[in-house]
Amino acid sequence: MSTCPKCQKKLRITDIGQNCPHCGVNMRFYNFDKTFVEEAKKAELSMANVHVKLRKFKTALIGSKLAIARLVLGFLPVVSMLLPVGNVAINIPFAAQEFPVSGLGIYTIFSNGVLNLLLSMMSAPVNGKAFSYIMLTIGVYALAALCAVLTLLFSILSFFSIKKMARAICGFGIIGVICGIASTVLCAGIADSGIVFGGASFGVAAIIVLFGIVFAVNLKIAKNGLPIEFEEGDLERYEIRKKVLSGEIKLEDLPQPIVETAATRAIEEEIRKEQMKYDMIEKRAEEVQQ
Repeated sequence: MSTCPKCQKKLRITDIGQNCPHCGVNMRFYNFDKTFVEEAKKAELSMANVHVKLRKFKTALIGSKLAIARLVLGFLPVVSMLLPVGNVAINIPFAAQEFPVSGLGIYTIFSNGVLNLLLSMMSAPVNGKAFSYIMLTIGVYALAALCAVLTLLFSILSFFSIKKMARAICGFGIIGVICGIASTVLCAGIADSGIVFGGASFGVAAIIVLFGIVFAVNLKIAKNGLPIEFEEGDLERYEIRKKVLSGEIKLEDLPQPIVETAATRAIEEEIRKEQMKYDMIEKRAEEVQQ
């Protein structure tokens, strides 16, 4: 249930008129000037907030050649995960399997039941260690694949914090390269016992190169950032808005406009000219009446 803005008495559902039934004030226009100025201040701060966030979003994704390169190159580690770093063959009667250690190979392991076979054979007295090596290889490579996905995700979400996201991507790049190399070494170390065989493949070179390119681009961004060009006054209004929301500054204590710019000065000049025209018309009207 609403209340009267002046006397603060509760209004009934049937009180649908503009005037308060208790004090008689016109509720629609009560403190109109004050409310209008407050809304204008809120609008000025809100628009600045939108402008600043849009500029950050645009700069982080497509604001420069370096930003565009970062976004496009973010797909490279994911592509590298499609290339095999090794091959595994299991020669068990009625359960022979052969698969690459790659993104598609990991998908195959989960989709056709090979994972259950590997887990069950890890405890076998014969060749159990070899199967444990296979699982370790898959686990390390899966971590590299996760880093590739996170690299792409953080590249897309870089507008949250350009430098922090770039530093995180650099970390994912280092981990991805280490895991790629480790999975190749582990795969090559799987003993050839006639039942289990493992061998290295060419994919690790692509992982090192592609992760390295992404690392180099993001390292430059992490050090220097990306230049963001804001409209005049927007960044100052953005900081003021944060202080208003935190309670450091009261909205009613701020001037209107909150921040003077060339645009606001042009508007004020136009208003002044229109006011002068109106005053001249009023003066002429008075002279005619006299």
